[in-house]
Amino acid sequence: MNINVKKTCGSLLIFVSLNLCSSAALAGISESKWEFSLGEIVTFDNLIKRPLGGGGDGVSYVCSKFIPKKVSFRITYDGSIPPVLSTGETGVQKERVRIINQSGKIMESFILEGIEKLEFSVWNGGGIYKIENISGTKLEGTNCTAGFTGLNDLPFDWESY
Repeated sequence: MNINVKKTCGSLLIFVSLNLCSSAALAGISESKWEFSLGEIVTFDNLIKRPLGGGGDGVSYVCSKFIPKKVSFRITYDGSIPPVLSTGETGVQKERVRIINQSGKIMESFILEGIEKLEFSVWNGGGIYKIENISGTKLEGTNCTAGFTGLNDLPFDWESY
């Protein structure tokens, strides 16, 4: 197999992998918007570890602007590797409940209220992650992106985005 065919197949595998991890509500490759209906819940069922064509340990979704300006989400998680979240120091986190059972499995739920930005990373083989729009209205995220991420990657740099 020549180099160009390998590069094309590799690029296609990355594209398919990232879009399979994405949902209709969150931006995937070459998309720049999130659209969440009132009460919509997006579920990432990542209990089974699957090969990611782009490398990394998971997928990170970033959105730096919302309409309306301030939005709220309920995040729930059930598994072994919690999600990584950043709100660019906007909004508040509240109603956090975390239970760790004897086998080390984590069950967690919390609310992000009045946020203006969000980075949400989910991990391959890490568990079931859910993000629910509890803003009281349909919301749209603009200036959004998605990409592969690693467990040891540095936090998202909001200043350079």
